[in-house]
Amino acid sequence: MVAFVFEFNSPISDSYIDFIEARHQGEEDELPGVVKHSEVAFSIGPGGVQHSVPAAAHRGVTFQCVANTGEIEWGYTVEANRVLIRCAKYDCWINVFGKVKGLMERFMEPLFEANSLATVGLEYRDEFLISDIAQPWVDQLFDRDSKHLSPNIFEMPGLWHSHSGYYVYPEIEEGKLLNRLNIDHLVQDSGEYIVSMVTQHRIALTEPTREQLGASNNEQLLKLFDDVMHLQNKELLKDLLSSEMKEKIGLKDS
Repeated sequence: MVAFVFEFNSPISDSYIDFIEARHQGEEDELPGVVKHSEVAFSIGPGGVQHSVPAAAHRGVTFQCVANTGEIEWGYTVEANRVLIRCAKYDCWINVFGKVKGLMERFMEPLFEANSLATVGLEYRDEFLISDIAQPWVDQLFDRDSKHLSPNIFEMPGLWHSHSGYYVYPEIEEGKLLNRLNIDHLVQDSGEYIVSMVTQHRIALTEPTREQLGASNNEQLLKLFDDVMHLQNKELLKDLLSSEMKEKIGLKDS
């Protein structure tokens, strides 16, 4: 799964919700499903219980494409002061980013005319199935020399969690870039284990950059996703994963 996040300085207006709902009615081919938000849901902690509160202050809506399995393959969500574009049907970056750019041009132009971007983010969730925890799965999945993991996890007899984050220095011109890495373990009803790895990249934009990013097709904005955060993700994974796993997923060191 990959998610593109756009957070604005002020709440998104009801008039924008009206605009995208009207536009969506005429172009339902890619995201036919519509969910209007009557409440905001959130969860606390990895795998935590979900909670909901009424969304009385601001309207929200999600346009989505749902597979026969019930999985949401694509979604465009507006809530409070942010827009999320999510893709669970990930094949390759070029295809996914191309579709995201199309959705930005289709729906987001009025937002950039009325609101100022505060932060942008890119989030990936990768899951690895561990059928036998007694096997040396840690070495098969992770690199012992990775700077993102504590060395003692390779000696742990059972499950563990690792949550870390760091700012990138030297700072990029557009703002402060924060990278987060969360690794958690989930137990399936079948007794199998899932290693869930979430990587988050978030840029808190400087004031001059906010003023420059005034259009959804702005090349500078697109480059923050393509040339900055996506590359940060690749470099993190290159350091984190074992050579065996990088070969399996087609991630090259060069």
